[in-house]
Amino acid sequence: MSQMTDQPTSLQRLQWDADKRAQALAGVFAELSGLPPSAAAQTLNERGVKAPAGGKWYAMQVVRIRKRLKTAQ
Repeated sequence: MSQMTDQPTSLQRLQWDADKRAQALAGVFAELSGLPPSAAAQTLNERGVKAPAGGKWYAMQVVRIRKRLKTAQ
């Protein structure tokens, strides 16, 4: 929070949005937990699940979402 306004900073808002997106995908990621990141990304793309930026999934995005979900537990 910004000390002057009690409003979240831009970084805090981005992190909150990323956490929210990760939580929305938690069920799908639980199904794909046994797959390596590249295979999970391929499966997400085949299922038509949009990546956070609205495009295609890549292995590194899967790694980051998994990490975010793990730290949220």
